[in-house]
Amino acid sequence: MKQFIKWTAFLVLPIFLVACIDLDQKITLIKDQLNYRAELRVDAKVAAFADKKQGGFCGDFGSQQKEGVVVDVQESASGGNIICVITAQGPIDKFKNFSTGEKNKSEMVRITELDGGQYRIDSVIDFQGNSKETMGMDGMLDAMLAGRNISWSVAAPKVLESNGKMADDGKSVTWSVPMSVAFKNPQKFYAVIQKDVSWVDSVIGFFKKIMDAIWGLFKKDAASAASTPAAPAVAPTEPRSVPAKADAPSAPAPVVADNNPFAPSFDCTKASTGQERLICSDRELSKLDVDMASAYAGARQKAADVNALKAEQRLWLRNSQKTCSDKDCLVAAYQSRIAELNN
Repeated sequence: MKQFIKWTAFLVLPIFLVACIDLDQKITLIKDQLNYRAELRVDAKVAAFADKKQGGFCGDFGSQQKEGVVVDVQESASGGNIICVITAQGPIDKFKNFSTGEKNKSEMVRITELDGGQYRIDSVIDFQGNSKETMGMDGMLDAMLAGRNISWSVAAPKVLESNGKMADDGKSVTWSVPMSVAFKNPQKFYAVIQKDVSWVDSVIGFFKKIMDAIWGLFKKDAASAASTPAAPAVAPTEPRSVPAKADAPSAPAPVVADNNPFAPSFDCTKASTGQERLICSDRELSKLDVDMASAYAGARQKAADVNALKAEQRLWLRNSQKTCSDKDCLVAAYQSRIAELNN
């Protein structure tokens, strides 16, 4: 899928191009059929500047059928944006080792086959050296990137684990991060999914696990019997090893730490949004909110233009409220803003 690699090239575009990009990726697995869909929205003016070749802005992404995977590209225009929609469809076993970039570097999606009908989906977003070009432009950067996001959603018969927000039924997961956060810090998304397994494969797998467990227990008992020395003549001295159990009372220690009260910098009795209530209920987010308030107070004392700093802080608050609906997004946003205020 060489054409897909061009997607990764967007990660090294100058900031005025990156600022005008949204990226949304979705994977749906029904039985053994996988559908991958990526939607890239680019400001029409930027698209015209970046690529004037014939065939349209999305044309170079190409479409082809290879090894049972059908790839298609569609281009449209809406709301001042050029929209590229790339789809790939086929049996999931044809997607093993499917990738749109370079491993361990920026790649929009990588699908790796695991054991037992499981597959791992990875996505790495790294804008490489672009952040060096924007030193001292954090306020302008936040304004340019406002409302732009990178997002993922995965639906499968079973989602086993992920760093995204999993649904209660364990069959889907979502993940989203503001483009402003992704531009400053590399972002990674992953999910491990399970495809439907036939009843024959399930029965075979069940008995295989039982036999493996029995064989493992047999080997363990045999090794233990072979390595156990004969009982000593003076056995009564054995109970003197009892003091070693003194370590047991250490278990309750974590409970004491959890009882410490915590609160953010604002009055939780006046919390009116879901985001504020999430911050009030979470120890880590409350601490980050207090840390940011402290960093902001320090920045005000050193600021040459207090009003400009105040306007920048209000813009950050609006953008975070608009784009962050889960803890991971808020943690990343807080950490990024605290670093800016401390510089």
